[in-house]
Amino acid sequence: MASFHRVPEGILQTPISLREATAEDIPFLNQLYRDTRRQELEAWGWPSEQQEWFLRMQFEARQHSYETAFPDAEDCIICADGGPVGRLLVDRKPAGLNLIDIALLSTHRNRGIGSQLIHGLQKECAKEGWPLCLQVLEGNPAVRLYRRLGFSQIAADEMYLQMAWTPTGRIEGFSMAELLTADDFTPYIDTRFQVDADSNFELVLTSVTDYSNAQLEQFSLAFVGQASPWLPQGQYKLKHVQMGECDLFLVPNGPDAGGMHYEAAFSRFLETPGES
Repeated sequence: MASFHRVPEGILQTPISLREATAEDIPFLNQLYRDTRRQELEAWGWPSEQQEWFLRMQFEARQHSYETAFPDAEDCIICADGGPVGRLLVDRKPAGLNLIDIALLSTHRNRGIGSQLIHGLQKECAKEGWPLCLQVLEGNPAVRLYRRLGFSQIAADEMYLQMAWTPTGRIEGFSMAELLTADDFTPYIDTRFQVDADSNFELVLTSVTDYSNAQLEQFSLAFVGQASPWLPQGQYKLKHVQMGECDLFLVPNGPDAGGMHYEAAFSRFLETPGES
């Protein structure tokens, strides 16, 4: 794997830590890959020899693919309970972060480790104004986690979903707090927002869904507009006769008989006592 640049700072809480992956970690990464595919292969009913051959071939192919496609990626071993428990592979570009791989041993899943690491990357992106992008196999249970963390689908192919999280935009033209909340939008469901880029283009707010918890304030807005022409993914200034103006990152989710549907996702960390 390519040389390691740096471990992201300030994203971890004990007892989790990150360290650079080295050639000595290949056996563990092989074990981790086998662990993530174990249930899938058991369902196929293959003989153990065939499973071993397949897993070895797939692991080596994936390692080569990562090294070729992401030569400067930061490859980290996730450590907890005194040993390696997972992998975090992140590619850093001037335009943002790409979460290439995050995987944990089955013994350490559903303990909040993955969420904690992704929250840390989101904090870094929020500070820099970057998007955080990833790709996930369609049907993977992790898709539900990513949606809870504020990711939205931006594209798809026959096998994979491309998802992205973007920091909440700053508000202009509001005499309220710096960031909008779900409650600010809820009274305006079924009302129209004018898109500043085109005075004749309007979107109707159809729903507000709040996913907030004790650590995160996160919610999504659903809009519908005309079927054609439609807005490509991007940042837009929306105007409302009562709310005023706000900048939203809109992602088209596809059309139906009612028109083209869009989503805007918000996610920010809530301050806790003692946090500056």
